[in-house]
Amino acid sequence: MADIKGDSVQIKGNKSETFEAIVKFKEIARDTKQDFGTLFIAMLNAYQSAQNQNGFDLTVDEELEVMEAVATGVTRSELLKTGLLAQSRKVKSQAGKLEALKASIAGGQDNVSTTIKGSADLRIDRAVRSVFAHNDCQSDIGNQWFITATAIQKMTNCNMPAIKAYMSSNQSQIDSHHNKHGLTPDTNRGRKGRSIMEEVVV
Repeated sequence: MADIKGDSVQIKGNKSETFEAIVKFKEIARDTKQDFGTLFIAMLNAYQSAQNQNGFDLTVDEELEVMEAVATGVTRSELLKTGLLAQSRKVKSQAGKLEALKASIAGGQDNVSTTIKGSADLRIDRAVRSVFAHNDCQSDIGNQWFITATAIQKMTNCNMPAIKAYMSSNQSQIDSHHNKHGLTPDTNRGRKGRSIMEEVVV
């Protein structure tokens, strides 16, 4: 990070980062035909001002990206406006798609793109609650299922890290369900030819 005290300029980072920053500034100065020292101080002063006003916390490499863009003639205000609008539109779009997915899942459908942020948690949650409902309707433990990450992966096709994160966050609820029915990891064993995907309706 850049730190300016009077006429003294420091780039907070390791020696390699500092050296790379200086080299990059020299390249910008050469390409824009500006004095290196003047450009260096002006850019860092501008960045420091923007940082103080907007609470930015950028790495050395990120600072250089911003400064290189500014060297082309675009202002920091324009960069900030463009970035905020682009991110806001992206978040709004994702939120709309996620709501559509929630409605789709609630209606028993699942035809929305799996790339929507948050969609994995919705699918995992639906699968877990489907197992809950299935087990609650069974009087014979032989027809009930102990919930495992592997079983949920087969039911949802979601990635294992997402499944484990969900189960960790909801472990107490899952444990409570298992305890209610006396289910253990051994419950699912000895079921040759049977599949949780065939017996539990998601």
